[in-house]
Amino acid sequence: MSAAGSGGSADALLEVRDLEVEYARGTGAVRVLDDVTLTISPGESLGVVGESGVGKTVLVRAILGLLDPPWRVVRGTVSYRGLNLLAQPEAALQQLRGKEIALTTHEPRKHLNPVATIGDQMARVVQAHPGHLGPKPAPAPSSSCGWWAFPTRSSGCWRIRTS
Repeated sequence: MSAAGSGGSADALLEVRDLEVEYARGTGAVRVLDDVTLTISPGESLGVVGESGVGKTVLVRAILGLLDPPWRVVRGTVSYRGLNLLAQPEAALQQLRGKEIALTTHEPRKHLNPVATIGDQMARVVQAHPGHLGPKPAPAPSSSCGWWAFPTRSSGCWRIRTS
């Protein structure tokens, strides 16, 4: 898979080079992504499309440093504004995630904790990223809007908006 923006690596916002990701199994590793290269310059957008199971989410999770074992990046580089994301400690990645770079998924059930209310989960996000709500605080949620419901009791549309 290859994609190139109009700008070269000198002005790249995000640059992925030769990225390979494997999934470890008892019988050996399975290569899931092989030689992925892409460049996105400031002001550009890139849509990643494909059939189910081809590795779109794995690619984005690898870029964000969100792969957990048995997944692993085995080769390649991921640079965001010149910063090698694959070499950054988790604390540094947490400072970037949600503020400068993020993943929006169409499957919110995978990302909302079913045993915590949506409001509790949103409060954790706000606490993890203080000062990023803008000049005015968000209005207090009412009990009728679904904030204090559990994800399993919320509509699909509400789960998408909150995940």
